[in-house]
Amino acid sequence: MSKLQDLIQERMRSKSLTARAIAEKSGISYPTVLAVVNEGRVPRKPEHREALRTLLDVPQAAWAAAIAASQRGGIDLPGDGPLDLQQFLTKQLLEQGLTEQSFAKSSGIAYPTLMGITRKGSIPRGDTLPRLAKALGVPLAELEEAVDRSRTGRHDDEGGDDAADGEDAPTAAPSVIEEPPRLPALVAAAVERSGLSTAAFARERGVPYLTLSRLINMGEMPTDPEVLGGIAAAAGLDRDDLDAAIRPTTTVVRAAPAPAVVHAPTPAPAPVAAIAPRPSVAERAASAQDELAELTALFTRLPADSRHQLVALLRTLVR
Repeated sequence: MSKLQDLIQERMRSKSLTARAIAEKSGISYPTVLAVVNEGRVPRKPEHREALRTLLDVPQAAWAAAIAASQRGGIDLPGDGPLDLQQFLTKQLLEQGLTEQSFAKSSGIAYPTLMGITRKGSIPRGDTLPRLAKALGVPLAELEEAVDRSRTGRHDDEGGDDAADGEDAPTAAPSVIEEPPRLPALVAAAVERSGLSTAAFARERGVPYLTLSRLINMGEMPTDPEVLGGIAAAAGLDRDDLDAAIRPTTTVVRAAPAPAVVHAPTPAPAPVAAIAPRPSVAERAASAQDELAELTALFTRLPADSRHQLVALLRTLVR
């Protein structure tokens, strides 16, 4: 699988482009471009992805395959041949310049449902499949065929008649993985649906900007219950939704058959801190730059007297 970092570096060499030149030509911040070029980080914003693809003149199919291979877990999108549902939906979203969040907003399909398909290979229930087909503009039959391939692949992975000498191999106990709370993703989705920047969303909803930014970008939970409740209300979450979103969730993973001679104890669940995604230095720098740009824009819109008063107040606070 050709990854995004390799693809972009090859195009940069062929077009004699530097990261700084890409930032200037695409309108993407320099730290964000560095994160892509040096670390292979996939840009979060669809417009950034499309700006890079257009600037580097990468065919849509090759671009989609590179992004899919670079995401967590790495999804292989073959150039031809049948696709399962996870591959099919991922390819459609990437080729149409969409993310799970933007597609959830336009289609009305729940964001966690889409993430379950693209990240975990889940198969949706109810009327989700027809709604997916309609929103993507593809025949329902194609999605149904992709679902069949997902189920077939799942059956093959589980194994059928492979036990030696007619005896079932012993199976290790299922392991329980504790996953981080879902609140940061839900709040980030609410901000994106609003069409506002994080700073503008915080200002309009009356919630602390820095606390909101740390929650979205670093997963830091507010310690003040009133602030937490205010952010939840701003994101459209009621009390039950909030309680569910701030609790870590557990996922039972069926372990592969273990050799009969090995009796290793089931490992303890990984702590949340060990499995929670950590932002890179480049990502933190990009986030800080965006925050500074927002604050600068707010400052310049203030009347002159207000600016002088604010500067005086800040000088008092830092003494």
